[in-house]
Parts: sequence; C-alpha cells; structure tokens
Amino acid sequence: MLGRALGDRIRHWATQNEPQMFIGEGLLDVDHAPGVKLSFPDYRLAAHNSMRAHGKAVQALCATVSDAVIRHVIPPPHLQ
Repeated sequence: MLGRALGDRIRHWATQNEPQMFIGEGLLDVDHAPGVKLSFPDYRLAAHNSMRAHGKAVQALCATVSDAVIRHVIPPPHLQ
C-alpha cells in the first residue's frame, strides 16, 4: 500500500527500526519496550517472525517500487 502511494517519491525504505532493541532488549532482557519477558524458545520465534515480516515487506515493496533500496535500521556498533 505504501509502495503504491509513495513509491514515485521515495526510493529508500526502512522496514524496521533497530529490531535488536524490540526483540533482544524488549522481549529477552526487558530493558526496553515492549518489556515482556519471553522464554528463550518464544524469544527465538519472535526474532524469526520479525525477520519474516521484514522479508514480506521487502517483497511487497519490490513488487511496487522498481528501484527501491530496502533495509532495516541497525545502529553502528559504537552506538549499541
């Protein structure tokens, strides 16, 4: 939907912002949102589903924006 609406104006896309924060820090260490402690198997499933969601978003954007540059945002190591 966003690709169709904005693809003629936007070339660079981010599907997720700092997934390591909401997965690792938010679901395993509970230092950040959502702050829900998961068991390790559930944490791994959440991380897997996060990457699946990224992949689905990439597929959808590639289908509608031919020259899209698509990433998820990961901060440089000195900021982590």
